[in-house]
Amino acid sequence: MKKKTYKKLSKRDVKALRECVDKYKRLSRAAPITIKFVDLSSRSCALCAIYYGFGACTGCPVSVNTGKPGCEGTPYFDCHGLGISNYRWQTEVFHKMAAAEARFLNRLLKKAPNGPFPCK
Repeated sequence: MKKKTYKKLSKRDVKALRECVDKYKRLSRAAPITIKFVDLSSRSCALCAIYYGFGACTGCPVSVNTGKPGCEGTPYFDCHGLGISNYRWQTEVFHKMAAAEARFLNRLLKKAPNGPFPCK
């Protein structure tokens, strides 16, 4: 198994990661009707606003950690998959997947070589 790599984070990375952690923490407690209309695409991601370009994600702390583009290898895909699978949201499972994504992203803040950067 490949050893996980953690990126040295800039202030911009820290801010974006914290925004992402907060987003998934909120989603882990969201009401079912809210979940149904949530946007989990790159358009609503603070890290994607910085790093997403033609699917490469070059330099994104998530991509550096997983070694893959597009958040592959993270709980995001489990979370996102629940939304696109027949457009049926399974609230309890979605909450668990959103909480797992928040923990994953928070770990990137805690294990940064120039960190840790705890979430507020």
